[in-house]
Amino acid sequence: MRNWHHNLIQLDQALVLINAKIAADAAAEIAAQKPVTPPFIPTIGVADSGYIEFEGLTTPVNGLNYKALNEGLKKNLGSVEKASLIRKDPTNFIAESSAITNILNNTTSSHGISCAGIILGNKDNESGVLLPIKGITEDAKLMSFSSSIEDCLLGSIDGGKIDRFVKTASVLSTEYKNLIYNLKSSTDQYVPSQKECNIISASVAFQKGKADENQLKVFFNVLKTYGNKGRGTIFIASAGNDYGIDTTNVQGYSLNDYPIIVSASTLDANNNEVVAPYSSDGDRLDLCAPSNNHLDPAKNLSIELGMYSTTRLYSGDLGTDNEVITKQITNQTAADSLTLADVDCLYPGNCVELGNPDTNNHEIMVIEKVDRLLNKIYFSKPRTKTLSPYVLAPTPASGSQPARDAFRVPILKTDMNLEGASRNFIRVANNKGFGYVGQEVCIIDTSVQPGTNPPRKKYFYTTITGVNPSNLFEIRQSIPAINTGPWEAIPGQIIAHTKPPHKVSGGNTIFTFDNSTNISVFDSFFKDGMVEVVDTTNITQPVVRQTMHINSINKASKTITLAKYNEQDSMVPLSLRSIGYGSYTSRFGGTSAAAPVVSGVVGLLLKANPNLNAIEIKHILKTTADKITGINNYSSVTNDSKYNYGYSVNNKFGAGRINATNAVQLAIDWQTSTTLQKPKLAIADRDINGVLDGVALTDPVDSPDIWLNSETPPSAGQNFNELDTSKSQKIYVRVRNQGDRESFKGYDLRVLAAFTDDLAPAFPFPEKWCEQEDVRIIAIKEIDPIPANSEKIIKIDLKRIADIWNEWNPEINGKRKNAYLLAHIAPFDGKSEELSLTNIRSNKQLTCKPIIVKYNGIKNKVAYVNGTTLNITVDSGIVDKSYDLIMENVLTTDLTTFKLKATKTKKNTVTGETFYKKTSAGWGIENGIAVDWITFHPAIESPGKDLNHTNVKFPHTIKVNNKDTEVKLEIVII
Repeated sequence: MRNWHHNLIQLDQALVLINAKIAADAAAEIAAQKPVTPPFIPTIGVADSGYIEFEGLTTPVNGLNYKALNEGLKKNLGSVEKASLIRKDPTNFIAESSAITNILNNTTSSHGISCAGIILGNKDNESGVLLPIKGITEDAKLMSFSSSIEDCLLGSIDGGKIDRFVKTASVLSTEYKNLIYNLKSSTDQYVPSQKECNIISASVAFQKGKADENQLKVFFNVLKTYGNKGRGTIFIASAGNDYGIDTTNVQGYSLNDYPIIVSASTLDANNNEVVAPYSSDGDRLDLCAPSNNHLDPAKNLSIELGMYSTTRLYSGDLGTDNEVITKQITNQTAADSLTLADVDCLYPGNCVELGNPDTNNHEIMVIEKVDRLLNKIYFSKPRTKTLSPYVLAPTPASGSQPARDAFRVPILKTDMNLEGASRNFIRVANNKGFGYVGQEVCIIDTSVQPGTNPPRKKYFYTTITGVNPSNLFEIRQSIPAINTGPWEAIPGQIIAHTKPPHKVSGGNTIFTFDNSTNISVFDSFFKDGMVEVVDTTNITQPVVRQTMHINSINKASKTITLAKYNEQDSMVPLSLRSIGYGSYTSRFGGTSAAAPVVSGVVGLLLKANPNLNAIEIKHILKTTADKITGINNYSSVTNDSKYNYGYSVNNKFGAGRINATNAVQLAIDWQTSTTLQKPKLAIADRDINGVLDGVALTDPVDSPDIWLNSETPPSAGQNFNELDTSKSQKIYVRVRNQGDRESFKGYDLRVLAAFTDDLAPAFPFPEKWCEQEDVRIIAIKEIDPIPANSEKIIKIDLKRIADIWNEWNPEINGKRKNAYLLAHIAPFDGKSEELSLTNIRSNKQLTCKPIIVKYNGIKNKVAYVNGTTLNITVDSGIVDKSYDLIMENVLTTDLTTFKLKATKTKKNTVTGETFYKKTSAGWGIENGIAVDWITFHPAIESPGKDLNHTNVKFPHTIKVNNKDTEVKLEIVII
């Protein structure tokens, strides 16, 4: 069914709301004598196993801008783009500045473009011609990339920023390092610059084996933090098509809380909305969206009705406008047949779109038989939605569409030339779908109009008797000389009989054809083509087993593989029959179709309000969702440690079916309504203009909402900005909810260490907020829900980092860079004026605190810390080893209250100890008693970070031999 899901999600009303808001905003700007802001156009990434089709390019281009061949995806904006295909294998592709001519069509995916067709809705094509296509988002840019973590990041994070992001990864997990390593294989010339996806739609399963939970955590942290200019890239994934199986077992993306996981609803035979019998379930579902109509188990899951979308050109699910013909119905009383004004150009296997696509009284049928004498077509099953007394609507008054008592039939058509002296050879421009010996062909003389004189036939039905190279075919009947062309040709249905047994391998089914099968059959079928699997045990009454797409074809082995065909190995005689050439009425469905519906609606939300972040959008979708079968079938989640906290959900539909109208209205009201309750998170006190209290735009920031080593916020005059690298410590950050409702789950607090010589750093986002040489991530911690007009103090555990401090902030020419602690709430929420990306003083969710770092180290980067030993190995004899013990930023007042303790150990025996300390006369050995195994040279003091701190260097020499087991130097507080 084409548009029935639009009615359920109330798409048309949502579009009215958005258009009204755009018009109102423009009028307000004109009244204020301001330039009119163009409407926001969201960019949606389609993550799939392949890519969206494109036109071949022969001139130098930017490298990533392609226009779809698919008429249904063409836009005035030229909005279909390729993203990371070029990056995948740089050795096989020409750089961006060169002509791109060698990307093959077999890299495209009909599945991915089906998703794209649902997301992107067109009212007309580039020429203003009305198309029978209606997706969700009328204006959007699409990007296409594979479903790998690397491609999702490269396709959704700005190319220049991702280059900075992948510089180093010294302190995070192994999974993070592996992710960065994979990304490092890309260079800027293969990465789209200045392009970011606001939304990623992933309708393919991401198996757990591809990445474990930790790597997915890193992946989604990156999307949440850096995507969509800090507001978070919205990630939408399908729940999986395994009924009765928890989605966490079939969809790896659901192992993380960030994605929006979508199940599928459908209509049963009585038009009641129910859970789709192919949809996975579980408590990790967010919401559902309509997909295929009810599947009839008695017919082995044969699809009753299908979702409407466009797919790959000539794949079996797409047609352009001139490949769709309209047929007038003269008698529709029988359930399994229709009488037409004519049956020209029709063949068994054609898909027929019947009824009103804007209602549930609409269905897609497959022609089983064509009677050219009686002008009747017979269907492979009885009609259910368009039976009498269903009244066909009249022709629209505008005349812009065919009458409702007519139906559209997409066909596979190509230009051809008539050749040979006997006019019995045809050469076709495109051989997709034909031709093997015995196949029927319809030849059309396009110049013939009704009433021509002398009378000439327009249509010729014949069969192929010979297959030749270069798309040349011999036909049984010669075409009369009176017909002059130009010519077009339509192939008939392809039928090929398999050789039992068929084999099941990895969820796919492999069909082998016997040696008598003409090899040209494998040219007639094609990858992604739609076929029926027919049981021919009873030749007079064949039974359609299932409708599937071709996954692969192997001419050498004479095999055709169907994807996800759920049969067992058997000796049952089967045949494959082509159906639905060029079909606008795709049978594409499953949760793969439900997820793009949600992706398209999210595109509408961002058009209505680009200031929404990923967490707010998830809330808007859930809180406005319709409760299928009533609220009594949903339970409220009140435990804030559980997923779906704060919503009423069930394990079949999540929070319910997406409602585009309600969601768009809430998006419009989000920052403008005076009564709407919503949270608002911030770090640090802000004045009414959103600027840090008391801090000029040019002054350094010292946030009062970050402190160290005291759970109680420090009082005036206390010093809680000292970081001792030799100890495990606590970092505290105060997060405020300045809104009037409890905050949502899903926000993260990110704490980083940054190093700079700037006197008043602005820390622009994201350049100074991602892991790189001068910024290091310390911790990422989820912020538990905070009550309205309240705050929480978030505690971060910081383990000893002395051993890597020299790597983080190395001493260069006797000086280290100034160190800061950065605090960041991800994703951003609020209006754009509250979220400066160039200066933290005007961003309510970014702030920093300068810190004084206590560091005890030695020149070879081995740290001296309390209780840690310095092990020195010697072979024989006595060896002198010299070191400089360095203590940075020691409180000057502490220099009189500590001493260095040196201990020497021989084979389980302590042989001596000595102390070095500051006395009134200077630095020296305690009690003046020196030992021969360590010599302390004069200590060297220098100014520290400020007047209260001092740097001290302790040069010393250790004398050891092979009988010594250990020399230990400790800092002892008196």
